[in-house]
Amino acid sequence: DGYKYIVQGYKVETSELDALGDQFQELPEGWSYDVVTPDEDIIFDLTPDVPIPSVPDEFDQIYIRIPEYMTTCNGIDYSLRTHELDDSRHYLYCELIFNYPGDCGGDVYSTSPLAPCNLTWWENLDLDAIAKERGADSVTKNGPQRWSMDSVTEKISEAVDIGGTQMIFGANLPPGTTELPHYEVFYPTKTQYLVWKAGFPTYQLTDADGYKYIVQGYKVETSELDTLGDQFQELPYGWSYNVVTPDEDIVFDLTPDVPIPSVPDEFNQIYIRVPEDDSTRDAGYKTVVAGYIG
Repeated sequence: DGYKYIVQGYKVETSELDALGDQFQELPEGWSYDVVTPDEDIIFDLTPDVPIPSVPDEFDQIYIRIPEYMTTCNGIDYSLRTHELDDSRHYLYCELIFNYPGDCGGDVYSTSPLAPCNLTWWENLDLDAIAKERGADSVTKNGPQRWSMDSVTEKISEAVDIGGTQMIFGANLPPGTTELPHYEVFYPTKTQYLVWKAGFPTYQLTDADGYKYIVQGYKVETSELDTLGDQFQELPYGWSYNVVTPDEDIVFDLTPDVPIPSVPDEFNQIYIRVPEDDSTRDAGYKTVVAGYIG
């Protein structure tokens, strides 16, 4: 799964450490032993109230998991934890995008997966006040919307109080993303594991080059999704909107080191590109798609 563990105390000879990978006989498939020289200090601040994932090797040496972090545009480092929101299809959530000057872009905070969006709170937000609190130029509302997938697993920060409700930090957006024209591709970064289950509808755009994009969160009424294609007024020539029911699960495994091609429609709903071949997945933008896409 890509998690990294660092050995605490070692029992082999010091001289064996560099080449210890050659001695493993029981290392599970997909695991590796690596000697890594970091560019910056690695610091653990462990407390008894938060268990630390650990694993023993076949030499009875204990390794502890290296925490993952994301940094906001205003310089806050958040440690990340994994959270799975099951039964997420049609789950109501709201996002706030804090916009910053320069090359950083925007920080995305969400009510998901902590709780469904409180619409009274949403409608009465003082955007100028919360932008000032976090040193942002402005704040853009993104929502309310609903997840279209059946399960979403994310790397999220601890809960943060924003405007009187709890939200999590989960993504950075490139500069100008909130001002992009409809149907123009952009490349956000995020950590998500998304599952659309077999036998349930997905809502997709196909562009003039044949690339397929699947909607993540939708903002129209649920009852409009099946016939939304009839409402498009700005859909580019050669594009189409399709309701596709897959024969097998569609799974996206997104990582922040590989931006995900995405596109907004005229309802300001974001679609993410479905990779077409193994060469794309090998590049790090990983998907398991079966049943109807090559």
